[in-house]
Parts: sequence; structure tokens; C-alpha cells
Amino acid sequence: MCLLQNTAGMNLKWTLSLLLAFMQGFACTRTQVPDAPTRFAIFEHGQWGYADANGKVVIPTQYRSASAFSEGLAAVRTDGTFGYIDENGSMAIPAQFDFALPFEDSLAKVYEDGNPHYVNHAGKPLFRYPCVEIVKTPSPNAFLVQNEAGEWGLVDRNGKELLEPRFAKCEACENGIIFTRQYTQKNSEGKSGYFIEAGVVDFEGNWAIPLGKYADISARGGDLFLASVKGDHGYGEKEVIINSKDEILREWPEDLSKVKRYHRGVMPVELRFEKTDPKRLVFDSRERYSYAGIVDANGKLVYANKDWATIGEFEHGCAFVKDTADGIWLVNTRGKVLNKKPWEWVSMEDEWELWGGFQ
Repeated sequence: MCLLQNTAGMNLKWTLSLLLAFMQGFACTRTQVPDAPTRFAIFEHGQWGYADANGKVVIPTQYRSASAFSEGLAAVRTDGTFGYIDENGSMAIPAQFDFALPFEDSLAKVYEDGNPHYVNHAGKPLFRYPCVEIVKTPSPNAFLVQNEAGEWGLVDRNGKELLEPRFAKCEACENGIIFTRQYTQKNSEGKSGYFIEAGVVDFEGNWAIPLGKYADISARGGDLFLASVKGDHGYGEKEVIINSKDEILREWPEDLSKVKRYHRGVMPVELRFEKTDPKRLVFDSRERYSYAGIVDANGKLVYANKDWATIGEFEHGCAFVKDTADGIWLVNTRGKVLNKKPWEWVSMEDEWELWGGFQ
């Protein structure tokens, strides 16, 4: 109520922008009090500025675009370039970049002449490496880089190349980086085939799980990976659970598929089964079905329900489940339903977790 009184007489865009920013700031205050923002972006007359939590304009609207404050700085666009201002509105890093993103862990990604790199709070580049994209990893000493051909590699925080960019895909996880290579190879009959192989590199560029053994690897949280073992023909033959030391913990049951991430000892999965329908006038009378369940790290079933159409990722010990009637339930890691009756709708992000696909 106080917020609306303070914004009386302002245009609708200004009010809605400030209200949204205030709500975002309030949510942030509940979870991260030390990092709670004190400035919120506002929009008026085609320009951006900043107000405080009471709705008072503290940095006049003057920018073509403006980001949220992070680590005491915000990226703003003046005429045609980006720079960073402090909470007093002073230009802390002069406008010189084609594009600039907010600070995180004392670094911000910026683009100059189409080339990305990271800068510190003084605007000094951490390093420069010729690439079209650069991404931080869980380690402060390792960065993923992508060349113009779309291939990924790895460099350290000094820009030294740890792994030459030659990989089609990469995925940074807690204990390293999964790199996937695509290649063609002739078989015994002289015909070329298209193959994929994957391995895991640590944050110093050493192969923890070498290329050649697996056709595919995906992170499952903690020290667990789901890997597809290559057969004699070069394609994945069976799936196994391995750790970062390349120790096979268990072969994955064939009726379990679409495994999601490990969380507090369990993983959401999709279970497959077939049912024969004698009335079907087709060569194959089997119908294939699936439903959702929960398994432990070894693939042992913890809970399953054939009324569960799909299940999302676990967060804080809970996950959303959508049943076959489109009702939404909240369940714990043992499969216990926590709400007394189904919900019809959840937030967009949670809905995306349910239907955004399994990894």
C-alpha cells in the first residue's frame, strides 16, 4: 500500500516496473539478505533509471537499457555502448562494451567487437582468448570457450589452453566437464558411419574418463554419471551408472529411462512397459507405455505410480508430479504426496520442469 502511495501520479509503465522490481527485491530479501538489492530498475518515457525500495528515484531515468544491481554495480547502456555504474549513479567502468552482463563471483561477461571476455570490478580483462562464446564452470580456474566452427574447448583463468576446441558439446558439472565428440568412421564393409563418443575432463584439463569407451555420458548429480557403453559397432549398447573415477557401479535396468538429476539419494525416472492388445490388427500388437517413479543411486525402485504421467526435478527434497488427469501433486523423495488435493496449475518455471524433458 505504501508503495502505491509513493508512486501516485506516475505513469503506468513506471508503476508496474517498480512494483515488479520491488516484488523481486522482496523475494531476494527473504532468501539472501546480505545480497539484497537497494536499487531497482524503473522505466519512464523510454528511458531507464533506478529507485530505492520506498519508490524514491535515486538515479534519474537516462539509460537506453539497465540491468539489476549485482555486487554493487549495474550494467547500463548509454548511447550505443555499455558500462557499469555504482549505486550512486557514478560510472564505475566507462561505457565501452558492445554488450555487458551483471557481475557474478566478482566477474562480469562483456562483449567487444563480437568477442566475449570477463572483466573484474575495475573493468580489467581477466584474459582474452579468440572465441565467439565463453562460459564459467564451477571452478574459478576453468572456462569453456567456443570457436567460430561451434566447437568447444577449455582454458584456465590466464587464458592458457587446456583443451583445444574440437568438441561438439560440453556440460559442466560438479566434478568436471563432459565433452562429446562427433566423428565419421568406415566400417568393415568400407561404408562411413556417424558416431559419437564422450568423456569427462577435470578442471585442470586432465581426462578423468577418457574418450573411446562411452557413446554418451550425462551428469546425474554428486559423483554420479549415466553412461552408454560403446559396443563393437560403435554405438551405445548398454547404460551404466559410473563415478568420476570411471568405476561402474551398476548396469542400468532396461525398463528405466529418461533419468533426471540425483538429489538426496534419489533420481526421478520414467519407467517403460509394454502391453499386448489382441484386438489391434497390426503386425506388432504391443503398445508401449510409460509412467514416472523414483529410484536410488543404484537404480533400485523407491516408488512408482502408474497414475503419474511425469515428474520434475527434486529441489529441497520435493518434486512436482503431474498425474494422468493433469492434476499436480507435490511429493517427497520417498514418493509421499504432500498436498491433500491436486493443484490445477503451478508457476511457469515449475511447469517447465514437468514438461521440459528429461536429461
